[in-house]
Amino acid sequence: MRFSLKPDFERSMERYEAFWAREVIDRPPVAISLPRGARAGSAKTYASPREQWLDVDFRAEQAAIELANRRYLGDAMPITYPNFGRSSSAPCAAAG
Repeated sequence: MRFSLKPDFERSMERYEAFWAREVIDRPPVAISLPRGARAGSAKTYASPREQWLDVDFRAEQAAIELANRRYLGDAMPITYPNFGRSSSAPCAAAG
């Protein structure tokens, strides 16, 4: 499998799998992610916080832009953390 943002994905996964098996292939996994330059993206204004958090298309587009504007060195993987607002962690913590 080949990813455009992580061409050496298979080799990195081998290192991670070896790490969790308490083995070493050629070296332990090392993950370094750096910005490529100035932060890109577009600002958008919303009529309400609800409208802002529910604009999934814009949020996905911004995540793709942020991923593409980073360098993934060593075994760093291009990942994103979706943020669904301040109450998104409450169900995970079984809080009411």
